Amino acid sequence: QNTDYARLVERHNPDAVVSAGSNAAYLSSTLNVPVVLQPVTDTDVIEALGKARRVASRVHVFTYAGQPGLSKRLFSSLPDVTGIEVIHRSYGTADEAKEEFLIAMAAESPEVIVGPSYICGLAEQSGCPAILVYSRESARAMLRTAIDTAASAQQVRAAAKGGRDQSFIIHSPQMERVAELVRNYAGGMAAVLL
Repeated sequence: QNTDYARLVERHNPDAVVSAGSNAAYLSSTLNVPVVLQPVTDTDVIEALGKARRVASRVHVFTYAGQPGLSKRLFSSLPDVTGIEVIHRSYGTADEAKEEFLIAMAAESPEVIVGPSYICGLAEQSGCPAILVYSRESARAMLRTAIDTAASAQQVRAAAKGGRDQSFIIHSPQMERVAELVRNYAGGMAAVLL
């Protein structure tokens, strides 16, 4: 399914967009609003591997090649640190992600997969267990950055119009509900995917 992101931005007029991986890179190059990247840290990967280890001792990890913050040394040292076999695959675009996934499924018969939502969706469609790589802390950091980015964009826009600083504004009932959920669950201990 092809989504016209530029049209969505025009229609909803966001101050910032949040996304992850190759999709974030694509949106950053295409949209005229700031795109906040979902971070993936070494800690996120290690925590996800800890969950995956409960399913199998051989884990396939998929990551976006342009993801800042991930140490290349991490994947070479993980087997020694965790005691599990880690097969790491990276990709640059959504098409490459799907291709890498299909190759892994055909050639390596993954027992469990760790990756972003797109890869986890493909895994679930194929009947393979999947663990989302993003941690609660990374999601909170992304939301904080998105709110700060949106507030800055509003300030810049207000200054350009000669107006005063505006408060953070949510333009739709759906986003009001998301903001309410974020406020309610952000302080909790459970992982929440919005």
